[in-house]
Amino acid sequence: MCIVMKTLLLKSSVPLLIAFLLLFTACAQNDESRSKDTSPRPDSTLVIQAGKEIVTDAFAAISNALGTAMTRGGIPHAIEYCNTVAIILTDSVSNQYNVEVRRATHKPRNPKNRANDMEMASIEAYMQLISDGAELKPRLAFQENNVIFHAPLRLVTFTCLSCHGNKEDDIREGDLAVIQQYYPEDEAIGFDLDELRGIWSVTFPYEYFIAAEAADGASN
Repeated sequence: MCIVMKTLLLKSSVPLLIAFLLLFTACAQNDESRSKDTSPRPDSTLVIQAGKEIVTDAFAAISNALGTAMTRGGIPHAIEYCNTVAIILTDSVSNQYNVEVRRATHKPRNPKNRANDMEMASIEAYMQLISDGAELKPRLAFQENNVIFHAPLRLVTFTCLSCHGNKEDDIREGDLAVIQQYYPEDEAIGFDLDELRGIWSVTFPYEYFIAAEAADGASN
């Protein structure tokens, strides 16, 4: 083959070679990106088990704190204490487990606890189940890199009605004045015993369960 023809062939093949290399590099980068962004989806049973444990701890922390406050200064002191400490306690549990814990409701006392669209969907679903006399089970929502656990939050004692019941029958006038002082936009009254107050919401990153499995494997 003459030198001129060889030169022409080389020149014509260079753009094709460059295009191939660019395409190969892009595909490799996409594959690497997918492998980095996608975490294995945790088993639902593990999520429910972890969610129940965290909710139990959060409920105990708030209940114990409110009980102590009520013993020291009655319901007015408990209302004041709840105003400053309840969210701090849930944040503390969040930090302890490296998750996001919150209480969400359709009738908030603290505006920060107002349910978002996803939380409202769970609240409405639980209300329907209560109306149907069905069992209330945890609900899960799997997202790209995390899973959200919802569990019902109900008013289970008559003490709850002292702050959240009917103002005519359950809440004393003086206590109602304290509620209105600390929560001028309060919506959280008018509940009956065992009524749905809202939900617990726990957001887990998928890495939470990867780390937990690694810890279990190391201990075994």
